[in-house]
Amino acid sequence: MTSPPPSSLAATGSPLSLGVAVLSLAVLAACGPWITRSALSVLAADATTPLDWVPADHPQRQDYDRFAAAFDSGDVLVLSWPGCHLDAPAVTKLLEAATGDDAPRDPAGRPLFAGVICGPTAVDDLVAPPLSLDRSTAVDRLAGVLVGEDGTTTCLVFGLAAEGMQSRREAVAWIRETASSIADLAPDALHLAGPVSDTVAIDEASFGSLAGLAVPAALVTLLVAWMALGSLGYSLLIFALASWCVGLSFTTLAASGDRMNAVLIVMPVLVLVLGVSAAIHLVNYLGAALVAGGRRGVAARGVRLAWKPCGL
Repeated sequence: MTSPPPSSLAATGSPLSLGVAVLSLAVLAACGPWITRSALSVLAADATTPLDWVPADHPQRQDYDRFAAAFDSGDVLVLSWPGCHLDAPAVTKLLEAATGDDAPRDPAGRPLFAGVICGPTAVDDLVAPPLSLDRSTAVDRLAGVLVGEDGTTTCLVFGLAAEGMQSRREAVAWIRETASSIADLAPDALHLAGPVSDTVAIDEASFGSLAGLAVPAALVTLLVAWMALGSLGYSLLIFALASWCVGLSFTTLAASGDRMNAVLIVMPVLVLVLGVSAAIHLVNYLGAALVAGGRRGVAARGVRLAWKPCGL
């Protein structure tokens, strides 16, 4: 059965249907500010880590938490740069900055770093009592760990606290900015490694993809809807509703206390496409209901035809 074009559906609603439509649009508009605020709060927060996806009462998660409490977690960032040597003043200055009163903290005032170690302090610990090793022996013992093969190159290892992992992009940004300032180097000259650096790189790439591709994807979706329906008005209405659904998905995420992650980053575009797809189907079912039974009660009949396939 061939459905009529959407333009022929413009005057098919009863006064009751018109009232329901106006009320629905009013509810959507009233929820707009709340949804927008929730979306901005979710997108502004750092993404979750895979560890956050595991329930706290999971046995393996509990084992990990006990291990991390006893030995610290593996959430570390290793930093070095050309000229990062055992006798370089910039190394100890950065250590003091990361552990002093001006060290970065979360909004609650808790430090982001659980601890910071570097080659010079490790050598000093081995030279001091009770071991009292001579300096060359101490350096040899740290070779391949905190000292490079040349016997002079070293690094700093930043251990991030739980609060630091929740704000890891800010923590890494602080390290980059402070280290480049103290060592008088461009940020690109710094060498960062470790799980935290990898996670931040994934976060930045994920959010960068969302920011760069969301608008083109939305425009393509709107264009396809227009081509499928042949009506700009219906296409804009459908696109607005699908966009509202995207905002609602952000609101659901915020209400559950969760944040974006590298998996959920595909959610906005996916929800937009699914919303537009279901709405196009709904419009076509409305047209089929009009052909089958005329204008009277067409909206209710169209919904009865469409609810199951659109819901699926």
